[in-house]
Amino acid sequence: MKKSMNWLVLGVLLVSLLAWSTPAPAAPVKLEVFSPVGVADIKPVKPALRLSTLEGKKIGLIWNAKPGGQYLLDEVEKQLSAKYKGITFVRIQSEQGMSADEMIAVLKGAPPVDAVVHSVGD
Repeated sequence: MKKSMNWLVLGVLLVSLLAWSTPAPAAPVKLEVFSPVGVADIKPVKPALRLSTLEGKKIGLIWNAKPGGQYLLDEVEKQLSAKYKGITFVRIQSEQGMSADEMIAVLKGAPPVDAVVHSVGD
């Protein structure tokens, strides 16, 4: 107990000595703060038409290669297959970080589908 008390006293003295010997700053520090809020240019878009049914439709399952996304698509396929007759699926592989234009190019190069389910992972 006495040793730890000696170390405590020594620590307090050392901190006091360092604080006393540290010179004061020459000039006050000026900080400039920027707002993180950006200006958004939002343009409304018309939503895609909805299918009246998924029976007999071909559905594209798009996975962007992020870990875990493929498991969601497996479950989507399983659930939709159990609910809709004649539904078929096409797996479409994209890449992580694709822009919307790049994704459209992937879809144009894939077999034609009636609708898509896009999955991401993590």
